[in-house]
Amino acid sequence: MKVGIIGSGDVGTSLGRGLVRLGHSVMIGTRHPEKEKLQKWMMDNSPGGRVGSFSETAAYGEVIFLCTSWNGTQAVIEQAGIWNFKKKIIIDVTNPLDGKGPDVNGLLGLAPVNNSSGGEQVQAWLPDAHVVKALNTVGNTLMINPNFQEGDPSMLIAGNDDPR
Repeated sequence: MKVGIIGSGDVGTSLGRGLVRLGHSVMIGTRHPEKEKLQKWMMDNSPGGRVGSFSETAAYGEVIFLCTSWNGTQAVIEQAGIWNFKKKIIIDVTNPLDGKGPDVNGLLGLAPVNNSSGGEQVQAWLPDAHVVKALNTVGNTLMINPNFQEGDPSMLIAGNDDPR
């Protein structure tokens, strides 16, 4: 399957590496495809790994993982071209964090999103896509083939498509 990953941080590149190893063709979308770190990622994950712009990646992916920091998510979606997401499954891995980092107790704050969840907000930005919220409750090292002594973990997913 052709997978587009919008976002080139630790989450996006870790997911990309795991999906390439599972046999998928993956393009990482970024503002700076020429970055040395991403060129290395592409070489380390060839032949299945590629790097492109946000719009190239959104057009490329049959399924798209959204792995951006919350404060830039809407702008990145717009840069990628909303039409490139139409009728595609979007795995929303974002968390609507306020960007201030942990407080004195180590807790992260959420950004206000007008009484809707982050997933609902992404769905509003992408009305013609099938948004599924997933993988945002675990670290990137546990997103592909997690291995626990206790057994397989339960993973929460949410979306608003009628399953019928």
